[in-house]
Amino acid sequence: MHKLFLLLLGLISCQNCPKSSPCFQRQEICGRSGASPIYRAKAPLDWQRVDPLLTESLVDTTKPLVTFLSKADEGLIRITIHSFP
Repeated sequence: MHKLFLLLLGLISCQNCPKSSPCFQRQEICGRSGASPIYRAKAPLDWQRVDPLLTESLVDTTKPLVTFLSKADEGLIRITIHSFP
């Protein structure tokens, strides 16, 4: 399921942005071991990325790998990316 979300996230495009400046930023997301990035996605520039603390281990947990926050008219939208064994 998370692979489908990452695919959809990567396909986001901006219709109103000038060609010279992209509306998105490429994100690299490490896996649960934290060794090296294993996921890549494009996220809009106005999304705030929240990574877990470096002191937190994600090896055997259900905590998200990364969280993206986006402000909407109705409130805050939180998108979390998980990886389960």
